[in-house]
Amino acid sequence: MQPQGGEQMQRSMKSRAMRVALGVCLALSLLACGGGGGGGLLPVPVPVAPPAPQPVDGNVSASFTPAAVRVERVSRQTDPTRSGVNVAVTYTGNRNIFIGLIQDGNLLEDYGTTLTGSTVFDVYLHFRATDTVGVQRGELRVRVCFDVDCAREVPGSPVRVALEIEVLPNIELPASITLQRTGRDPAPTLELPVALPAGVGMAELFNGADLPGSGISLAWTGSAIRVTTTQLRAGRYERELTLESTTDKRYRATTQVVYTVNPPPGGELPLQVDPPYSSALVEQGQVATQRLRVQRPTWTATLGAPIFDNSGLPITLRDLGNDEYELRFDAAGQTPGAFGEATLGFSAAPAGGFAQASFRATVTEAFGVGSGLSSALDADSTAAALRLSAPVTVGSGAPARWAARALTPGLRLLRASGTTGVDAVELEVDAAAVLATQVGYSGSVEVSIDRAGTVPVVARVSVENRVPRLTVALRGPLLPGSNVLYVDGAGLTSQLIRDRLLVTGATLRSATLPADTRFVGDMVVLRLELDGAVPGQDVVLRLPAPMLDVPVHVPVVAAPALTGAYATLPYAAWRLPQWSLRQGALYMGAPGKVARWSAAGAWNLSVVDLPDSEDAALFGDESRLLAVGGEKAWRLDPLTLAVVAQGSIASAPFWTGQSIDPRVPDAMGALAMAADGAVNAAIRYAGDGGVAMLGIAQRLPDLTGAVLSAGDVGTVGTAPPVPGERSVGLVRSTLGEAVLGQLPTGRLRLHRATERVPQLAQTLPAGVWARAVSDDGQRVLASNGVLWLRGAALPGTLDAALPAGHTVGGYGLSGHGRWGLVYLYRVSSEGGTPRARDAQLWVFDLSAAETSGVAAAPVLARLPLSDAVGCTVALTAGETCQHAASIVTAPGEGHAFVLGPRGVAAVPLDGVAAAAAAVRARAAAGPGWVPAGNLSGSAR
Repeated sequence: MQPQGGEQMQRSMKSRAMRVALGVCLALSLLACGGGGGGGLLPVPVPVAPPAPQPVDGNVSASFTPAAVRVERVSRQTDPTRSGVNVAVTYTGNRNIFIGLIQDGNLLEDYGTTLTGSTVFDVYLHFRATDTVGVQRGELRVRVCFDVDCAREVPGSPVRVALEIEVLPNIELPASITLQRTGRDPAPTLELPVALPAGVGMAELFNGADLPGSGISLAWTGSAIRVTTTQLRAGRYERELTLESTTDKRYRATTQVVYTVNPPPGGELPLQVDPPYSSALVEQGQVATQRLRVQRPTWTATLGAPIFDNSGLPITLRDLGNDEYELRFDAAGQTPGAFGEATLGFSAAPAGGFAQASFRATVTEAFGVGSGLSSALDADSTAAALRLSAPVTVGSGAPARWAARALTPGLRLLRASGTTGVDAVELEVDAAAVLATQVGYSGSVEVSIDRAGTVPVVARVSVENRVPRLTVALRGPLLPGSNVLYVDGAGLTSQLIRDRLLVTGATLRSATLPADTRFVGDMVVLRLELDGAVPGQDVVLRLPAPMLDVPVHVPVVAAPALTGAYATLPYAAWRLPQWSLRQGALYMGAPGKVARWSAAGAWNLSVVDLPDSEDAALFGDESRLLAVGGEKAWRLDPLTLAVVAQGSIASAPFWTGQSIDPRVPDAMGALAMAADGAVNAAIRYAGDGGVAMLGIAQRLPDLTGAVLSAGDVGTVGTAPPVPGERSVGLVRSTLGEAVLGQLPTGRLRLHRATERVPQLAQTLPAGVWARAVSDDGQRVLASNGVLWLRGAALPGTLDAALPAGHTVGGYGLSGHGRWGLVYLYRVSSEGGTPRARDAQLWVFDLSAAETSGVAAAPVLARLPLSDAVGCTVALTAGETCQHAASIVTAPGEGHAFVLGPRGVAAVPLDGVAAAAAAVRARAAAGPGWVPAGNLSGSAR
């Protein structure tokens, strides 16, 4: 039921007026019915009596539920006060009647009615909001009339019900609570008594917790509000508080607390320490002090104890009183360069802030040794450059006596004592100590003075070694006639080579410095082209300088006259072999094995097991043998194959995790030494999912540390470690002038000693592998018999002229690249088992291949082998007769070696050079010249 306003009700009742037996006027207007309040008339249907001859007026009465209406409210209560009463009207006549309401006392703001029966209705009462404390009374009258204008009332009308409202007193608080202070005045407090009306019971304070930054704390004692403030800087601070009954929420009062802080005369100043930053240079043996003054904030006198923090050398703190402090640093006996650092902090909590000051004191030398104890030796330096001197001076004060002593070997004091400012310390550096390393000498001398609180000064002595020198030949013995020789050195320049290089035992044709631009530092190799080398007479190289003249000797040996030979090898994936002129032996590596085939007198084969190894190769001068596998490296004795030293290839900090890739293709190498000393290896980098790459190291020491670092890395190929899949392989030319690496993508990467910076070369077709490279790096022979010249494939293949029914097992090139070598054999069935028989080595003349093509290359020799190098006995698991072999020629091209999974053959190339000369003569003679025929013979 919703109460309605009088005007709205009047309109509604008038619209519904009907002439029936009875009508009820609900909300009769005061003007029409005589009285206050009300509205229009509303006819209400009532039962109709039988028609009477004469209308009967009757009389009226009413009952009210409740009999009287009484309400109460609390002053300043915002919620409306409502009530209601049920009115039941009884009429004894038979005329139409109208009922209206009138309220006396003006207590109501609004009311409404709802019919619940023919003459029964509910009255909803909305009392006016009043804050006047006390009881106010009035009544609600019900008028019953015979007409809508209420000109004539029914006897007994009006009937009345009493109305009463009582207003109770609320909690009383002032409109605002104000406090104030100035500068450092004490923070004000206030206790405000509060009398609680009887109906409140217990009260509680809302917003009573302290708000950070407001500076105002509130508390309720049960009879008073306690306001506490803190010392804040100037400003206006406010908080609202509410006091409310815990049992009757009608009792509630709110007020504002205003706290005003006025700035002191002259304005505010924050907490600060003066000076905030300071530093001092304190001469050794002296004392430095720093005074600090604390300015407290102008709005609070609170200041906590100082917070002192000291690091480095000790600094002491002293309280001088009146907010002044002193920091003291004593440099007696302290080392120059040492320092002490201190911070001093102050807090004016809770609202005064924090401030600190820092002080740094650094010890300086009481005396010093001046410059002059360093020098650099060059090509023209003499012993005089090793005599050095430097003055000894004091920072302040009178001169003092000084004394010096050498701290490192190689120093000799020429003047060991004197007076500061007068005498200089003088010394001489031993020439052998300087020239013993490529970098130079570094030492030190200690100088002290006879003054208390000072400590000796250690002066550094250094002499840089820029004396040009040749250190070691990077290639082993030379052959008679013309040779290319690489020599490791330092401090080399083209001018020095032109002016000073002396060569005996051969004629110097040219000297160049193919420096490697990839490396920072003095990493140069001297390349010499020599003529006229004589067997048994060393070639001697000298680069004389006043301070150094150490010759490098390189032996010259005659090309060996080798007989044909064959040796059976344990079945393995033997890598590319290498012939050593110095050792007179062929060296071979395979997974887990290293072999040496010596030709001293009778041929002699030595095979040793070296677990975890993958390949082996000789260093450039052929005096040391290196084997590698996984992350390991071994230096072997080249005569006995015994392990001399062991190290790791993975210790380079930027290539940790690298290892030798075991997926090297057949007839290729995992390790190859170039003539310029560069070490090439097939590298697998585990951190990249096992992909393959080429690693090149510039220096390879005697396994005293890192022995192989990927100083240059080829293009990374996607070669996941799938069983049976091949990855990176290496091919070395006869003299090591070129090393060719093939990546998994088929791309070739060529290292030429003349350039020293590897270059990407051509890309071979899928499944095709490089088998040989010429010394000049221009010619590459692939596993499909195709010859590539300067990155372009020449027409035809080397197998075009081979006899039918033969299988090609390998290809090779001579060092000069003009001879192509093909290993072939025939597979026959012996007792139902296949065997490789009729093994041969064919030699082709490729001199004219660029113009005539490979298929037209003349055959220079057909040389039989004692046996095939694979498929010679019962096959083991996984072995087939399609075995691959590697072919290399020895320096001088006097013989070739064929190496396969089960054997190795030495094949003399006697007469091949003469046959090649005859071919060239025939080509020069033109048509009509009759060839003498191809060379053929048997292995001896």
